[in-house]
Amino acid sequence: MKRVILIMAIAATIGVGLLCVQGSGRLLAPKAIEENAEVQPVVGPVIPESLAVNPVKDEAGTEAQSDDTTNEESPDKHPKAVIDQVEHDFGVMEQTGMCQWSFTIANEGEAPLKLDRGPTTCKCTMSALPPHPIPPGVLAEVQVGSKTENKEGFFSHSATIYTNDPDNDSIRLTIKGIIQKFLATQPAEIVFPTLQRGQAANGQAVVYSQAWSKFAIEDVSSSLEGLTWEISPAGAETLADLKAQSGYRIKVTVPVDAECSGVRTSLDMKIVPEDKPDDVREFSLGILGNVPPRLRLRGRSLAIGRVLDLGTMLQGQTAKERLTMTIHDEVREIEVRRIETEPKFLKVDVVPYKEGASSLGVYRIDVEVPPDATPCSYQRPKFGKIVIETDHPRIPKVEIKVELLVGANAYR
Repeated sequence: MKRVILIMAIAATIGVGLLCVQGSGRLLAPKAIEENAEVQPVVGPVIPESLAVNPVKDEAGTEAQSDDTTNEESPDKHPKAVIDQVEHDFGVMEQTGMCQWSFTIANEGEAPLKLDRGPTTCKCTMSALPPHPIPPGVLAEVQVGSKTENKEGFFSHSATIYTNDPDNDSIRLTIKGIIQKFLATQPAEIVFPTLQRGQAANGQAVVYSQAWSKFAIEDVSSSLEGLTWEISPAGAETLADLKAQSGYRIKVTVPVDAECSGVRTSLDMKIVPEDKPDDVREFSLGILGNVPPRLRLRGRSLAIGRVLDLGTMLQGQTAKERLTMTIHDEVREIEVRRIETEPKFLKVDVVPYKEGASSLGVYRIDVEVPPDATPCSYQRPKFGKIVIETDHPRIPKVEIKVELLVGANAYR
């Protein structure tokens, strides 16, 4: 009888985020990462029973009875689990995706081999292995993987498979390696929380590699006109802090003109490893910056849309509110030329927040409802208003909406 050797795929995945890149070179002894393994078997096709054994017929054409009992349990016959390797070392690898390895288990015994899931080296769930036993002479493939995304250093993850082989009832499969950043930056982007119009801003970052002993930076460019940069080798202390073999410090100067509303650009370059000149990589260092609006108003009663709520009161009562006006511009000082209000009785005064500090661009706006205010109603959608005209070249007018209700006092 001829046996049909079948390959059944059983995948055990230990949740991974890294495509394995096998490296070379001397392995260091970095800090071990937290174990995070998961087994998720993927069941291969079920083999019909008719394909498992070719039937033998006698001279009359009648199927002969076979004493083969590979699909049945027998006290005198046992499975034998044989595996080519129980551990795989990836060496140095990059943080880029799924990291996994396939182990091959063969049944070289005389009875079906059963596989059952066992524990993994982390608190994770594991899908059940297929219920179909592996017949004698058949191979099974088990894939083990590990989630190493955003990790670095040494890792060792394992998963256990239980069998019905009396001489090998537990198989522990292990994968290990060293995760290194082939190319990274610190910080990830150059970010300017606040940029001032008319004032250039300086920032810096380190581009480094934990795997390459040397690399070159070529063809540096940026789409932002006026952006300049300086590139110099990173110091030994900086590289040690980053666990890097090589790196460069990049300093940039970002222009911020009077009309700038924000910076969203990058410094683009090519990275060429010295020992692998054909492994040229395109790399971009992000540069971000926020430019605040030229005029900013703040106040406890100021709502979205610059609506100042002066409240509800009876005739004869008063109300006072104070706003802070900040100017973010190369011209910080203003002179008030005219103030217009609706209703007319509103009193508005604009002065530097601190006496003699108008060059800082911070002003107080004091608003008062006087006791002689006449009954009125300025509520949505009919607002009152405060219009402040200035001599500023780019902020000629400041407009504030007003909500106010003054009721008649029957006792006046």
